[in-house]
Amino acid sequence: MSSSVSDINRLINPSPENDPFLALMIDTRKIINPSFPQWALNCLITFTIMRILLILSCLIIIITPFFRGPISRKKNLFLFNKIYSQSGNGIPYFVPNRCLIISVCELFSSVLYVFSAVGNYRLYSGSEPVHGPIGYICTWFGLEWLPAFLGIWLSSWSLVHACLCDVKGDNQNQRFSKLLTPLLYNSIWLTVSLVVIMLTTYWALRTTQILIIISPVKEHLFDLLQTSIKSWSINHDLKQIPTVELFSEGDFLHQYLEKLSPIIVAWAQTWLAFAIVLTAFYLFIVSVLLRMLRQVLHIRDSEAMSIQAQSSIWKELEDEFWFLSRSSVIVALSLGTQILVMVFQSISSTHPQDIDWRMGSAIVCQIPGVFMVPAQLLQSRRILFEKIAIDDSKFNTVPLDFQTNPIPKLTSQLLGWDTTICRAKEPSMDSLNFPGLLEIKSDPINDDKEISNLESVESTCTSDFKDPVEIEIKVVRSTTTVTQE
Repeated sequence: MSSSVSDINRLINPSPENDPFLALMIDTRKIINPSFPQWALNCLITFTIMRILLILSCLIIIITPFFRGPISRKKNLFLFNKIYSQSGNGIPYFVPNRCLIISVCELFSSVLYVFSAVGNYRLYSGSEPVHGPIGYICTWFGLEWLPAFLGIWLSSWSLVHACLCDVKGDNQNQRFSKLLTPLLYNSIWLTVSLVVIMLTTYWALRTTQILIIISPVKEHLFDLLQTSIKSWSINHDLKQIPTVELFSEGDFLHQYLEKLSPIIVAWAQTWLAFAIVLTAFYLFIVSVLLRMLRQVLHIRDSEAMSIQAQSSIWKELEDEFWFLSRSSVIVALSLGTQILVMVFQSISSTHPQDIDWRMGSAIVCQIPGVFMVPAQLLQSRRILFEKIAIDDSKFNTVPLDFQTNPIPKLTSQLLGWDTTICRAKEPSMDSLNFPGLLEIKSDPINDDKEISNLESVESTCTSDFKDPVEIEIKVVRSTTTVTQE
């Protein structure tokens, strides 16, 4: 910086053949506006192209339900779903749509990554200083991972809701579901999301504020240096050069750069803490859900003759088991690389004058996106590969008995199907409060008996708020299967 000892010596004892202001201009530009080598710029271009392709894939996933018909739109085209635990009464669970929300969040995150990469390329590609405020580059840089974080965080809470099913039958999950009430469930994911948004936005805006202050000082300093270079080349006289103003601007710039370093460290450490918490939370929820799915598949294998192991619902649950196993590994790799990136950013922020650290900081922040591309596509696989004309009434059948009755509920909560869940308030109770289950017709000789059973079950559902699956068992006790609508 202009306040360094070598710079002072060059100005006090200049030699006619060496322009001290030219050397000072070169040193200042290395700190304020360095130039990256061509390979580093090519890396930025490559990551930008990758992000543009990810933006296109996100858009394809988001608009796909529009072309799949009304059934696909009903299943997939929503970010949050209101699910009532007690027959359409009380506070609902606001459950994120795992398939769509991660695509929407990754879309916004990729747009910020593109802005950041383009800004870094513009800043570090030319030999001439970039005019105008450069603080907004740091805004994109500071917030680029925020939508991706929220996408993984919210999709994890979609898995949490699926974990509330009591598949094992020991009432352990039932006790957990009573503890994690809809109010608590909604409050936790919403509160944490707001805290993450506010903290990361605060540090990004603080950094942007300092860079906006620095920007005019930097431009004025470069103008003074260029004027000094021209004056020195003409008469070689220090008295005609505003050296005092040069030192003043240089010291001011140096002071604000020193203020900037701890802010970037705090920003990186904040993201580091959030990334570690999210990684631990996501892996824990996935491990719990995989254990539940393994128990369900064990029921299928041990009682294949009695529970119709060839039913499509078992195939879907098995596919979901392998999908979670594979996609969770990729998401964990993305989160792990993000943790390493934040560690690197914490260290690089203490070396603002080193071009190698700044070059690494601009490049490594793009690496987690390499893992998010396949993870995002896997998360949304059902939107992309579901059948165009799907008939829910013929898609899945599963018998309900004392062991397997939670399975349709687990399937609904895990896959987003409309089975055994109260999804909206239904003031008119003309039929059973099962929005996703078709009423199974009995024999004509038992019609009167079935009608009386329906009326009794309806009154029970509205008064005692019993589990819909248990109520359905009372009605279809003599029936072997229920059909998903």
